[in-house]
Amino acid sequence: MPVTIHKFPDEEEAYDASQCWDEIHDGDILIAANVVGVLIKAWPTYIKGPQPKQFHRLAPTETWESFEGGKYFESAKIAMCLDLE
Repeated sequence: MPVTIHKFPDEEEAYDASQCWDEIHDGDILIAANVVGVLIKAWPTYIKGPQPKQFHRLAPTETWESFEGGKYFESAKIAMCLDLE
């Protein structure tokens, strides 16, 4: 399934939508103001931007290449390249 980018005005709205919108799928990219994340199962997970208030983070010992065998690496690469300006 292709990665879809979803935009929201803030992290709270993005987080809430990720929990109940059928249109948001595992691996999709969430942009909440200037914070960018990837949905990992049911958890929006931080990629870049200001310090997140709602999004989760990968464990310090994980990388996007290693986490779950790289399952989210392509989404993370796309998210890292997004120009938010």
